[in-house]
Amino acid sequence: MNRKALGLVAGSEIVLAMHGCEGKDEVIYLGGRHAALVASISAALSKRGFSVGTHKNPDLQGVDRSNISNRGKLAMGVQFEITLALRLRLADETGRSASPSIIDFVKAIGEGFSDLGLPL
Repeated sequence: MNRKALGLVAGSEIVLAMHGCEGKDEVIYLGGRHAALVASISAALSKRGFSVGTHKNPDLQGVDRSNISNRGKLAMGVQFEITLALRLRLADETGRSASPSIIDFVKAIGEGFSDLGLPL
């Protein structure tokens, strides 16, 4: 793993790791060792219209202690696996992209933190 990346996350309380995965359906798979934050962000994303789940592949669930999402000060974070279909739609710069939008995505993450009283 990249030493620079590990140094950066080591100084952070909570780490959010954004990853991409294959998929024709628009889904955000959440994982990581911070179960409360995973649940809070999941609820906020669902409320805004995103499809959220847990990836079937254990290697993409972000629960291993050595995973970068779990290498912050609290040793627990959140891993996002975002399907290709959703990434392509969210990156649509034509303005014709359907809701929920990238702005909804970002706001949902903020809501997930604030609902638990956690600073961003």
